Order: sequence, then structure tokens, then C-alpha cells
Amino acid sequence: MIIEYCLIFLGVLTVSSLLSLVTMQLERKSSFWKHFLRSCFFIGIIVHEVSHYIMSFLTHTKVIKTNIMPTVGEQGELSGSISVGETNFFQALLVSLAPLFVGSYIIGFILIYIFSPAVNYTIAIILIYIAISILFMLIPSSEDIQMIGRALHTTSKRYSMIQLIIISVAITISYYVIILYEIAMFDLMMTLFFLTLFFYYGIKYFGLGLNFMFYKIRISRRKTKDVKYKTGVKHRKKNRGREFSPRTQW
Repeated sequence: MIIEYCLIFLGVLTVSSLLSLVTMQLERKSSFWKHFLRSCFFIGIIVHEVSHYIMSFLTHTKVIKTNIMPTVGEQGELSGSISVGETNFFQALLVSLAPLFVGSYIIGFILIYIFSPAVNYTIAIILIYIAISILFMLIPSSEDIQMIGRALHTTSKRYSMIQLIIISVAITISYYVIILYEIAMFDLMMTLFFLTLFFYYGIKYFGLGLNFMFYKIRISRRKTKDVKYKTGVKHRKKNRGREFSPRTQW
């Protein structure tokens, strides 16, 4: 099953890359192709931006501004946009590549339906149009790639390494949980994805909780030492210069 998904993903990625090159050449030739391609881009842009939004929500990334519905830009291009706040490398990677994974997933389902025996040809034609529109907008934009680069530059290497370790552990745990308990909510890859997110944040916040607890213990010990030290200093100052009678010998 995983091999099939990988093959579909690579095939979709290859076709989408070729379509992007073809559309760039066609848009330069005539206005007819520009208007025709706009109609092809419409649904793909919506899926592209919704994928960014959903992944921002799942990764706790702050969304500042959303423009999911396609609008015509200054140069006549059709586009949407989502602005997010400061991100770490893990968030930037998932949010930027979300259209690639979500789009491939949708196209995979469309292909399964089209080649099934119980296919409805009217629905199949509509789904083919949706699949082509998604293919046009599947590749991450230049802004998406730049966001990954900015996050990689601003996030500390130590923190990025910790994130990679947590992700690896979360994926491993999720994989063995699926195998041992035969869990599959809707689909194998979707189950793996959501379980990985669950274990990632579970491990992350468990570690943060332990760190906070040890920090509180260190602070309380430090305060106890300071109180003992101040108490000793006060007693020494108070007893300085006094004469004590010798203790009685019993």
C-alpha cells in the first residue's frame, strides 16, 4: 500500500512539473491561453490555499491573513494567498508542502474512482476537470519555498535537530501502533499522518512539562539555599561582639 502511494505521488509530481512548464510557455503566446488556463486554475488554487490553511491549523501555526478565493493580480495572473506568522522549520516545511501532499491524495482518490467498475461518467468528467486543475497548482510556489528557507535560517540548528528526532520517534511509534493494533481510520497514510501528529505533540509537550517541572525544582532549591544563607548571616551579625558565659560542666 505504501509503495502504491509513493508511485502515485511521484507520478503526480512529475506530471504537475511538466504542466507548469507548458503553462508558462502557453501564457506567453496569446491571451486566449491565458483565459483558458485561468478556468483550469480556479479549483486548483482553492485546494492549494485550503491545504495551507488546514496544515497551519494542525501545526499550530498562526494565520494572519487568508485569501482562499482566487483573484486577478496586477499582471493578469490568478492567485490566492495565506499569510502566516513566525514559524519554525517543522511548521514551515509542512505548511509549504501541504498542497503537494493533499493534492496528490485527492488525485489518487479520483483515479481510484475513475477506474472502478461502478463509475458514473458524468461525475468522472467533473472529477477529471478537478484533477487537472489540482495538477496545475500542485507544485509549491516560490513564496512557499522561501518560507522554508527563512525558517531554516532563523530556527536554531539544535532546535531543528530536536524536532527531527521527535518526528522520527513519532513516525516509528505510529507505524508500530498501526501494525500491532491494526488501526485504520479512513486510510493507511491518513492514519499514519494523524497518529504522527498526535505522538509528535504528545512527546513535545511531555518534554516541555518535564523541563518546566525541573526548572521549578531548581528555583525552589535555590530559594531554600538563599534563605538559609541569609538566616546564617543575620545570626552572625546579631551575635557579633557579645560575651557568653561558659557552659556549666555536668
